[in-house]
Amino acid sequence: MSSEDTRLQVEDLLRRYVRQIDDGEIEGWPAFFTEAGHYLIIPKETYNEGLRIGFYSCDGQAMFQDRVTCLRETAIYEPQQYRHILGGTHVVDESDGAVTAETNFMVVRTTQDGDMTVFAAGRYRDEVVFDEEGPKFRDKLVLTDSVRADTLIAMPL
Repeated sequence: MSSEDTRLQVEDLLRRYVRQIDDGEIEGWPAFFTEAGHYLIIPKETYNEGLRIGFYSCDGQAMFQDRVTCLRETAIYEPQQYRHILGGTHVVDESDGAVTAETNFMVVRTTQDGDMTVFAAGRYRDEVVFDEEGPKFRDKLVLTDSVRADTLIAMPL
């Protein structure tokens, strides 16, 4: 597979990923990750300091499924709509059967009363592996430009 093909497959994975979230179809979110996949929303400053402590974390399919159950059955939060805007994807590294790629993002949140705000902006730093089912995230870091987290982070970014 050429580097261009690899980049296009990663971009397609990202487009399908954000569409799933934007459409509110959270039940399909775990399928974008490997069995032992990792997901973390973390301020870029914290990441740059070498720390992996963030606002929202999942390790492995059991935690992803638990998060979906929580969102659908137990969490109480204001109904809201996300809309992701993605920049172009840059492949940083290709080695050991994985691709590391970075993509800028912005998420606009629309609340029930129609108020729209920039909810989050930053960069995805993704480690993507390819198997017979296609590309999946092995590690997805959501590096936010702000160190402040909105208390309404319910859905993944």
